[in-house]
Amino acid sequence: MNLGIALQLTNIIRDVAADLKRGRIYLPMDDLAWFHVTEHDLRRRRGDAQRPLADALPVPAARYYYRLASERLPRVDRRNLVAAEIMGEIYFAILRKIERARYDVFSARHRVGRPRRALIALDIWSRALLEPDVPLQALTCRMVAASR
Repeated sequence: MNLGIALQLTNIIRDVAADLKRGRIYLPMDDLAWFHVTEHDLRRRRGDAQRPLADALPVPAARYYYRLASERLPRVDRRNLVAAEIMGEIYFAILRKIERARYDVFSARHRVGRPRRALIALDIWSRALLEPDVPLQALTCRMVAASR
């Protein structure tokens, strides 16, 4: 559940511009109101002078749910959760790209290229095969360390 929330929040953050073009806003309206960001501000691609638009993005919440997902994954057969782990790592990499771009979700749609996705998948899959007795939480230590 926690990983699903983290993935969805990352998707919402990444797709702000594309969703606006379709007349949709999936950012929490309470957060936008708290940070004094209006739909007009989103369309102008900026917040008010006191609080940048980036403050209204649920990045801290996404990081929180990635951390919870990593800490609470059950001790089960790792191979059953490899696909989820791969998606988690890929979407976490997208979130980090957004952060490195200073939360600019309007200039480009942030993504992880196929070569990097393949490396992430290979890394997680090979560790799941080679270290079957290690709890799955060990796979996501990078996400936890990066989220602190």
